[in-house]
Amino acid sequence: MSIANVEDMTEDRTALDDWESLLYVICWLATFGIKSSNRIAVIENSEYPITSWSAGTATAIALAKRTHMDNIKSLGNNITNKFQGRYKLLKNLAANLHEALFLNEGCLGALRSLSTSNEDTTKPNAGDSDISDSDDSDEDTESSGEEEAAASYDLDPLVERCKYMDSIVDKLLGIMDSMKAEAERRLSKKAAVKERRSREKAADKKHLA
Repeated sequence: MSIANVEDMTEDRTALDDWESLLYVICWLATFGIKSSNRIAVIENSEYPITSWSAGTATAIALAKRTHMDNIKSLGNNITNKFQGRYKLLKNLAANLHEALFLNEGCLGALRSLSTSNEDTTKPNAGDSDISDSDDSDEDTESSGEEEAAASYDLDPLVERCKYMDSIVDKLLGIMDSMKAEAERRLSKKAAVKERRSREKAADKKHLA
């Protein structure tokens, strides 16, 4: 589930929430196994940071996801470095999806931060203009202070990235196309090896006969 859904954010959900959820599913399966023969018990590996995605309050779960997704180092140390060794392809996929979703031009990370407007709120010096000596100077100074205080606000990168949704989705689709091509290449190579071994085995049987 995307962070926006966990936090029940008021903003409309977008395709990026679905892509984000896909990333979490990939991380979970690569950690605990896809096939039953490769599956490990979550309860036996409760020390894995990823288990914080499914335990505790919604606030705690969202904060854990925000922290793990905030940068590539946090993703690696807490999540992808815990993937089972057999899922190297999924490790690459997770890293690429993460980069597109959380390290794009409109979303540098996942943790909220305090941002200040770039608007110039500098007050003029007393000698800069005759206006500063007028009767309204105190009122103007107070007004500028209020505007400057209002310029600081809580910036949520997950909201900001929606402004770039189309370009992000295009990049995500490109990632999946590349992954599909790589998967098909590997399957083709595996099938070729299997076919060669089958022919060699048939030749050995014919020779022995």
